[in-house]
Amino acid sequence: MILSKLRLRQLIATSSLALILVGCGFHLRQQQPILVTPLFIEAPDQQVFARMLRRALKEHPEVTITSNAKEASFRLKLISEGLERKIQTLSTDGRVREVTLRDNISFQVLTQAGEVLLPPTSLSVERVVSYDDRYALAKVNDEATVYKEMQEDGIRLLILRLNALHPTIPSPDGQHADPAQHGEQK
Repeated sequence: MILSKLRLRQLIATSSLALILVGCGFHLRQQQPILVTPLFIEAPDQQVFARMLRRALKEHPEVTITSNAKEASFRLKLISEGLERKIQTLSTDGRVREVTLRDNISFQVLTQAGEVLLPPTSLSVERVVSYDDRYALAKVNDEATVYKEMQEDGIRLLILRLNALHPTIPSPDGQHADPAQHGEQK
């Protein structure tokens, strides 16, 4: 009896909260479209980060990635991407206990005409990883896994930066138009 009253109160409280949120117009944030398209990614093809970025951008249906810079309206130039590894902590006997891994990504976005849309920007993803030299091989594999996850996080951050860009494109009458409104009647 007491348990059912408690459940009834929880149900009423949850329902009331849901009605209040719906009534005030609350809704989950939607993913913003990437407006820098068609896009050319200027990076070596053999670079793992560039391949991962191309794959991630292909998941966005509004983005067209071109293999020819002349066909693209925008150019994403990967300036650098690399891993830093620093010793974070040592034990009392001088052995490494924690290592800091940092993935640094530098890039910029240019228009087809070479105008800077986003100046050189740096992103960093950092993780602290435990280390035990008795299990050095296992820790090397762990660091490789963490590094791959860090690259994926860096790509997510880079895509968020691309989402925040609102470039203007020239219209036929010579004025600049917002690509989000491109195709709409004024």
